[in-house]
Amino acid sequence: MLTVSPAAGSYILSVLTKRNIPANVAARLNVDFGDLQIRLEQAQPADTTITYQGRTIIVLDPETARSLSQHTIDVVPSPVGPELVLRSAG
Repeated sequence: MLTVSPAAGSYILSVLTKRNIPANVAARLNVDFGDLQIRLEQAQPADTTITYQGRTIIVLDPETARSLSQHTIDVVPSPVGPELVLRSAG
């Protein structure tokens, strides 16, 4: 399963909270040609959900969950602010 660093979990939760995103909506992650894509959506029945501090913060469709199973999502500083990155376990 995708691992979420504490820093990334905190960052995603803070973005959802600051933007007043409803509790039933989370960040849906997809990887498109190696780029991490994020959009806000409700979880679907087949989705994998990741919870941080009691709130679902990430949803993954089955294919994305499999492809990211050996990865960690983290947050790093960038010139424009915090940026989410995927790190491979290998």
